Amino acid sequence: MTSAYEGYWSAYVTALNPPRRDAKALGAVLVAPELDRVRSLVDARARSRQGVRGRYAHQASVVDLASGKEATVEDCLTLKTVVYDTRTGKTVRKDRPGPFAVTARMVKDGGVWKVAEIGAGKFTCPRPKQPAQGEPR
Repeated sequence: MTSAYEGYWSAYVTALNPPRRDAKALGAVLVAPELDRVRSLVDARARSRQGVRGRYAHQASVVDLASGKEATVEDCLTLKTVVYDTRTGKTVRKDRPGPFAVTARMVKDGGVWKVAEIGAGKFTCPRPKQPAQGEPR
């Protein structure tokens, strides 16, 4: 199930590089209401002529499998992404890396686990260790 959740993030960054609302990968990993929210976000990025490049690192785990049809995944998500201008390809900003607490409600749709809702988690992620002084970063 965590691989289905992580597939969401892969499809998300693919849909934003460059922004394409009709990216087929979204329907393979999302259902409403998250599918509608992500499509709106992709539209907004396209209008602003900004895309997202990079990837995400995960520390995801299933914390609740209420039934065979619904589950909750928690993740300490680390961003390795940049926002770029789709006209010039130049980086507009580098996203803060995190990690960020994320909770996802997963549902089984046609026998496949998909993300139905995603939002800020109500837990704390451990801060990444900083290298000791003099160590390379």
